[in-house]
Amino acid sequence: MITLVLALPILQGLPAPERAADPFVFRSVLDRHVRIATAALHDEMWCAWDATTCGLRKAWRGGVLFEGTVWTSAHGPQPTTRGTTLMEGFDGPVWSAIRIVRDPSKPDSRLEPIGCKARWRGHEVVKGRLVLKYAIDLEDGRSILVEERPEFVRPEHLFSAERMDELEFRGPQSGLWRQWRVADCPEDVALQVLVRRDSSGRFFVDEAVAQDSIKDVADERGVVVETRIESRITLGKPFPIGNVYQFWLLPQAGPAPEEGK
Repeated sequence: MITLVLALPILQGLPAPERAADPFVFRSVLDRHVRIATAALHDEMWCAWDATTCGLRKAWRGGVLFEGTVWTSAHGPQPTTRGTTLMEGFDGPVWSAIRIVRDPSKPDSRLEPIGCKARWRGHEVVKGRLVLKYAIDLEDGRSILVEERPEFVRPEHLFSAERMDELEFRGPQSGLWRQWRVADCPEDVALQVLVRRDSSGRFFVDEAVAQDSIKDVADERGVVVETRIESRITLGKPFPIGNVYQFWLLPQAGPAPEEGK
């Protein structure tokens, strides 16, 4: 299934939210994974990127338990996530590339996979917002630069009340906006980044093509324990900027206990 959603508003002029930590971006071991960049985008949205794959490893609500020599002078422990997991990422590669082969004698182009490897090029904070930098090195020697700009959002940042009702937003939701920008992508190459789109809220793609697939995850006995919805977001010359907006329902407060109970 291929999804193309257009005409979503881009967040122009939206002030950066109050961050949940200072500094709000840091590198460390996290949950026993090395080379992790963690961003405390908001109290409701912490995210971790794997600097080996240049992909999102986890999104959660609740923060980080800072342990280890850097924070507590204790040897052995390392930082761990705490709170509620919103989404797990991928253990393997998330970036792939396609060569677009054009034959003048045929009306349609031929698509061929081309080997590539993602390379972490650091991050910077620009006007209070995080910019992650990658290089996608192709097997033919070319390299394509990519920037990812993640941000915490709410539905009301994007849509009017009437539009939210049309889209059937129900209950308070916190969201993650991920924007990728590709610089000087060759005309004969397209990049694809793998994202998970299963969540308790809504998922939107803007200015990009998303190819969706459903994957069943089985345990060691072969029993399906989870069904994942994955999307490959295509970036290239026609789509140099791609946006994904993903929302999760906030936990609802239960009724106050009756007096005397």
